[in-house]
Amino acid sequence: MVRGGFEQEKSIKGFRQPLRSSGEFVVAKDKGIVWHVLKPFESTLVVKPDSLQSRRGDGEVSMQMRAEDEPVLRTVNAMLFAVMSADLVQLRKFFEVSGKSQASGWQMHLVPRDPLLAQWLASVDLEGGPFVREVRLKEARGDSSIIRIQDARAESRLSDADAAQFR
Repeated sequence: MVRGGFEQEKSIKGFRQPLRSSGEFVVAKDKGIVWHVLKPFESTLVVKPDSLQSRRGDGEVSMQMRAEDEPVLRTVNAMLFAVMSADLVQLRKFFEVSGKSQASGWQMHLVPRDPLLAQWLASVDLEGGPFVREVRLKEARGDSSIIRIQDARAESRLSDADAAQFR
């Protein structure tokens, strides 16, 4: 399990200033990802192998998708987990992977293999050391995001509060 903080900047074509958000995350093997945005507005995205759920700051569910209703969701969620955990075996299922490793860390450049994924995503660049430090997403339509991971650390088990997020 990996826990940490993040800062995200999303640049949208036609807007001068990027949209900025920050918060905290948990990536738990076989459970999923909890992406908790604290600023500018609190919300939580829970990505599980078979579902995706968005909650407002008050905890009320604002959107929910299940893989049984949206079969592509299972693939998208697996891809997101592979990116956040830099799982090279899984990444190669979804992307053409190139990169380099050096004493200061590693870098990967990912280009989607699947034409449907390529309609949304042009490329992903990952940079890291023991954990992912930065994710750069370039969308096919020209928008982009930079996610900077802060204070990432491994933990041996989920707290009760974290486990409750995945229920």
